[in-house]
Amino acid sequence: MKAILPIFLCAFLLSSWPCLAAGWNDPQGNLVDLPSEETDSDFSRPRDTLEEEAAYIVEQARIAMRRASQARKLQDEAKQRRRVVEMAAMERAEAAQEISGRVEVQRTQDRKIRELAENERYEAQFEGMSEQDRRIYELALQERKAAEKEEQDRRVYEQAIRELQDQRIRELALLEQREAQDQRIRELALLEQREAQDQRIRELALLEQREAQDQRIRELALLEQREAREQRIKELQEQTSHEEQASLTSPPITPRVTSTVPVAVRTVSIHEDRIPEVIESVAIDPPAPTVVTPPGAGGAGPTETSGADQPYLIGAGDVLYISVWKDDVLTRNVTVSPDGMINFPLVGTLHAAGKTVAVLKQELERRISPYVPDPVVSLELTQVNSMFVFILGRVNNPGRFALNSRVNVLQALAIAGGLNPYAEKKKIKIIREQEEGTQVFPFNYKDVVRGHRLETNIRLQRGDVILVP
Repeated sequence: MKAILPIFLCAFLLSSWPCLAAGWNDPQGNLVDLPSEETDSDFSRPRDTLEEEAAYIVEQARIAMRRASQARKLQDEAKQRRRVVEMAAMERAEAAQEISGRVEVQRTQDRKIRELAENERYEAQFEGMSEQDRRIYELALQERKAAEKEEQDRRVYEQAIRELQDQRIRELALLEQREAQDQRIRELALLEQREAQDQRIRELALLEQREAQDQRIRELALLEQREAREQRIKELQEQTSHEEQASLTSPPITPRVTSTVPVAVRTVSIHEDRIPEVIESVAIDPPAPTVVTPPGAGGAGPTETSGADQPYLIGAGDVLYISVWKDDVLTRNVTVSPDGMINFPLVGTLHAAGKTVAVLKQELERRISPYVPDPVVSLELTQVNSMFVFILGRVNNPGRFALNSRVNVLQALAIAGGLNPYAEKKKIKIIREQEEGTQVFPFNYKDVVRGHRLETNIRLQRGDVILVP
């Protein structure tokens, strides 16, 4: 519940971000700030417990909700004032329209009166005129009326153009004002979003810093424990060397030849807090390659020489770099397919899994020689992707592990983080799949750590499974 609460609050704040803006517009378009009684405190101040942090986040959410409520109230008041202003403007427009209608009616009446007066004056003037003068006067009067009508129409047209221009200017000014207000709102929202992101980044940085400090403290404690254990191991080695020197001064004893291999073993136990320790078993200058067989395997287990390593066998997933001298077309990286095959120009499909690098190189030269006289082939293993072992059971880090070198059972257990306190150290098994069938090799961890039955600490092969009950 404590872990879900911060997530819920963050989702609420993100969903209500329009209501958390720094200000709203009043009916006249002016930007006003919201009243705020609380002030944001520094998120980066230290909080000792998770409860205090949760309480702090809840308080910030309440402050945000109160601000959102105040913003909604201000927005409602602004809408109401805007409606009042709009209604007043509508009333003023209706009154102006009514007045303009009355003025137009009065103008029409005045025009009719002037026309009647002109007709009367025209008739009075025509009483003493001849027919020819009357016609001349009528033509002049019509021309003057036409000129007056044209002048009146021109004035009306110019007035209409000016009104349209003024209306357009007012609309453009209003549009620019609205765009400026919208731009300001977007900038404020973006600024708040950036501030929230920066605040979140600061919180994450502070959290990472705390985690790094805790990790450093754990590493220092672990380093001190390892140094103390290594010091104890050195003391034990010195004590053993003193005992050996004392045994050399004792009377000679008839030596008995055995087939054991001198091995120096360094062991580190697992602390109560389940900290995995490296367990190593290193062979020291064996006199000659000897073959050891795990007991209980009926002599059917794999033999292992304690001398030089056997040649590596190519497996599925490995990456090979094949190049033919002075031929760039026949130079490329080749990946071994899951069925163990590779494809190469002039050679086609070739089986590579289970072969050594030298054998595969000879076969490539033999297959390319019909097309390239005296080919010089270079073959390199660039990536080892097929050496996997599986460690299951009561270890600290079970799973599949990729190996870049040959390791024994103790080294593999160290790679898996060591045994946990509930492991059955005497009943560990190594399961190996071979062509002749499945083989199981027992492994007693306690005996090997004490320096006994070291022949059971066999080297692992591709696909081996270590089972820790």
